[in-house]
Parts: sequence; C-alpha cells; structure tokens
Amino acid sequence: VDLETGYVERTFTFPTSPGRLAVTPDGARLWVALPIPSQGPNASGPDGFLAGFDLARQVKDRQYGIPVSPFALVATTNGQLVVSSATGQWTETWVFDADTGTPLSDERSRHGTHLALHPSETILYGANTDLSPSDIERYDLDAAGNLVRRWDSIYHGDHRMPGNVWASRRGEGVVTR
Repeated sequence: VDLETGYVERTFTFPTSPGRLAVTPDGARLWVALPIPSQGPNASGPDGFLAGFDLARQVKDRQYGIPVSPFALVATTNGQLVVSSATGQWTETWVFDADTGTPLSDERSRHGTHLALHPSETILYGANTDLSPSDIERYDLDAAGNLVRRWDSIYHGDHRMPGNVWASRRGEGVVTR
C-alpha cells in the first residue's frame, strides 16, 4: 500500500491466514509469519511457515517451514529471524537464518511472548502474555544467531505490564502496553 495515497500496489495470497509481520530495520525486507491451524498430535511436517519479501522489487522470494507455530516475529538487517512460539506453556524462542530457514539457536521462553528488537539489533525484549501480571525478559543476540536469555523484570507484579513491549527508537528504554 502506498502510504501517501492509500493505493494498493500489490497483493499476495497465502494458504493460511498471515500472523505477525516484521520489517527489517533498513526497510529492505518484509517477513510474514504463517501459523498452521492445529494439526493434532500425530501430524508430521512443519508447525508454521515464514515468507520473505524483497520490498524494492515487491516480490515474495522466500518461504519455508519451521518447527514452531509462530506467534511473534522480528527480523534483523543481517539476516536473522527471531520467532516466539504460539503453543506450549514453557517453549522456545527460535532464531533462524533468513536466507535458508536453518535454525541457528533457541532459548527457553513462555508461549505467546511478544518480541521487540532494540535499535542495536543485538538485544531483544520479550513480554509474555500468559501470566498475570506479565513479565519482561531481555535476550542478547550475536552475529552468529546465538540467543541468550539475560534477565527478566525484577519488579514482577509491582507495575502493570500487560502483554506487549516496544523498544524506544534510541534504545534508552522500553515501553509496555
């Protein structure tokens, strides 16, 4: 969609309803999480898909299955995709190579965790949605795609943090819902 005129320049269809969207910080790529409706305990194959778009050319040039039902999604400029899980209670947040879909690492997290990318692209914040009150976590992400959980909020329950988190533009703080 042209943001100045509202004109729809191009549309894409998918076999399932798209979930979260993520644009790389440089604005070059768009990623779409494609959860698969529950397949039952004996299902085989991927639990979800990620689709990638080259925004300059307005083409979908990547799509691959992943072993997680995607909930939240962030994308880095250097080709990493971080995906939290929509299912399970204690589950993992995964890092994938954006070019190949290869899993690079995973870290324990709660299902339904919202993700926010710090401007440095080496720090992520997560806010879980299944606990009351919500909790905020910090993860470090290195150039090789290793994700390491560093801490969670020390004020758990002292402040209202219901469900989402955003990193400030300059990276000096986070904002919660």
